[in-house]
Amino acid sequence: MGPPFAVLFLALASGLGAGVYGAIGSGGFPLDDAWIHLQLARNVSVGAGFGLNPHEPVSLSTAPLWTLLVALLHLLPWDIVAGVKTAGALLLFANALMTWWLAQRIGLDRGWALLAGLVGGLTPRFLWASQSGMEILL
Repeated sequence: MGPPFAVLFLALASGLGAGVYGAIGSGGFPLDDAWIHLQLARNVSVGAGFGLNPHEPVSLSTAPLWTLLVALLHLLPWDIVAGVKTAGALLLFANALMTWWLAQRIGLDRGWALLAGLVGGLTPRFLWASQSGMEILL
């Protein structure tokens, strides 16, 4: 159960968890804040400023780094909701991977470290967060 196996296992587990959770939920996001981030990001991506209305800047974003990441996703040729949910799934995997790595660094044996990584990738609140359209896992 070396590092390549653990990384692949955590990727599959967190990806499957996020996919199942995303499929169970609606096609959108559960919070209005996610839609606000999308609007801010859309304006940033087209050069219309950091605001809800084009060229009317506001200090509205509670997570500017997330807004900028979503602005980059707007430049890709796919549905933005799917893109944001995919980014959330990747961040969920990163959370699982970092939990596994940290568990090994503090001295847990491989099995316990892998279990810690699974908890980091499959905790229900983190699954929800990965598909919420918000910056929680960032």
